[in-house]
Amino acid sequence: MPAEVKLTLNGQEVTLAYDWDAQIKAEKDTGVNLITPLEANSEFIRAMLYARLLKHHPQVTLQEVSSLIPHNVNLIATTLNKIGETVETESDTTEEPAKATEDGPTS
Repeated sequence: MPAEVKLTLNGQEVTLAYDWDAQIKAEKDTGVNLITPLEANSEFIRAMLYARLLKHHPQVTLQEVSSLIPHNVNLIATTLNKIGETVETESDTTEEPAKATEDGPTS
């Protein structure tokens, strides 16, 4: 799976992407450590989703991110996990972003 994934959340297509600068901004904005979290709780999921949205959606707010999570938490958690696995095993990719649906990420 590429390090970028398109998702439809609450009827809106968004692109999640790994970006180091976005991750740093998200850590500063949320106060959540995204490198070595103590546990993957609700605050961590929100901060990680925020970080992954910032590259392609730089105006997104934490409140908007929070509104995306309740009805999509399983899809979001699964997709964030897949992006994390990809980042650990790949360097920068030039592949087209994958797409994901309510059934989960697709390549």
